Amino acid sequence: MGGSPFCLPPSRRRSEDRFMKVRVVGLNFRRQKRGTRYDAGDLSLRLGDYCVVDTDHGTEVARVAVNPMILPRERIKGNLPKILRQATEEDIGRFQELEAEEVRARRTALKWIRGMRLPMKIFQVEYHFEEDFATFYFTAKERVDFRQLVRELSGELGMRVEMRQIGARDEARLMNGCGSCGRDLCISSWLPEFRLISIRMAKLQDLALNPSKLSGMCGKLKCCLSYEFREYEGVAKKMPKIGKRVSGCAGCSGCVVKRNILEETFVIRTEEGDKVTATLDDYQESRRQAK
Repeated sequence: MGGSPFCLPPSRRRSEDRFMKVRVVGLNFRRQKRGTRYDAGDLSLRLGDYCVVDTDHGTEVARVAVNPMILPRERIKGNLPKILRQATEEDIGRFQELEAEEVRARRTALKWIRGMRLPMKIFQVEYHFEEDFATFYFTAKERVDFRQLVRELSGELGMRVEMRQIGARDEARLMNGCGSCGRDLCISSWLPEFRLISIRMAKLQDLALNPSKLSGMCGKLKCCLSYEFREYEGVAKKMPKIGKRVSGCAGCSGCVVKRNILEETFVIRTEEGDKVTATLDDYQESRRQAK
């Protein structure tokens, strides 16, 4: 007997989800160039088309930056937000009008900041699509009293104004730029959210601990340090740690003095002082024989 898939037991529902397909598109908003993923549903969208979506700030217009692609439901984490509809000519006109107004609003803010001599920098202005409300994103090295600035901006622009301070990574995301790899910054082009990066990731990958090499444009550790970390970590757990004594490995015994996780090899210093290179397979075989 048929029935709604939502009435099925969880195990059966998960099994059927594996065969479901979702039409996914990447959208760019006015000041975000990262190709945020949305569920296109049955809408016929192409690269460069405009559509209307629901966001945390209300209804917004976005532009298709990545062509629609069909993905299995199991490859998508959670539920993607859905596109409400294709944009009308009126929506597109409003979208372009807001872009011009944001530029003028930023100039107005810079004028007042210079006049008041406030120690802050305005990086972006975001007008909300359906209401007279603007958010000004700024950076500052110290606490800034911007209450008078808000009153002046609100009076001159004729709308409600919010000031939002951002950090170094947010600044890089909004400004965009070219990374040391020669490509657009990950956080501006495709990375959906900031990841927790630690110096341990660089150490495990045997990278030189040079701040100028490990730091991105934001001055923080590069996001790409995390991309292959899980793979390195998985191999490192199978290999002996530096300083550990091993026996019967590659035909010798001694102390591990060096590891190459990428090649899955390590160096053993024998009691005679010789250095022997062994592989992860050698180590695992010696452990099996020891049992």
